[in-house]
Amino acid sequence: MKNLKKKPNPKTLSWPQNESEEHYFLKQVAKAYLKFNFNCKYVGSEVYIGKSVDYSLKEKYPNIPFNSREITDVVGIENRKLKHMSHKGIVRNIEVKVSKADFLSGYSTMGDYNYIMAPKGVLKRIDIPKMIGFIEVDFDELFLLEKRSGMDIEGLELVKRPYRIKQDGYIAKGHRGFVEFVLRNMLSKHTINDTYKNLWFY
Repeated sequence: MKNLKKKPNPKTLSWPQNESEEHYFLKQVAKAYLKFNFNCKYVGSEVYIGKSVDYSLKEKYPNIPFNSREITDVVGIENRKLKHMSHKGIVRNIEVKVSKADFLSGYSTMGDYNYIMAPKGVLKRIDIPKMIGFIEVDFDELFLLEKRSGMDIEGLELVKRPYRIKQDGYIAKGHRGFVEFVLRNMLSKHTINDTYKNLWFY
């Protein structure tokens, strides 16, 4: 089988009136990124993940806008263990920002690993706080690439990798409870079709 390139078709999507087409489309890209790169079985958008109960994080990570949002743009649960954990579940959180003003309005940092995703040229690496990852999207080069090994996305660049934000406290008791809390919120909000699949591909 040859590699097959597929140009995304935003016309297959219907975005909410309170959200721009660009922002909604990038959330679909973020969902695909989590599925393809981390094999996240569960992925959802506009999911309530809460705020940390460990306020010492403000001192640990003074350069991070501390949990200024309780609802995240896109979150996925990776079926893998964190170091020193007995249970599986890594929470990866992506906030989509389509302008500098949008970025400065705040974002969630409640995931184990947190990212900012933005169109190419909107933000610079220096804008992104310590510990937070940064993904740039080049719309002109954005393609789905179907390979024997699976699907891949061209046109995305991981400009800055994230580092895990370790928390001593969670909105639910312990990390295992937090993973279950995020999954419950995700499944209660979305249909099975949306959680397991990605409407971008149809």
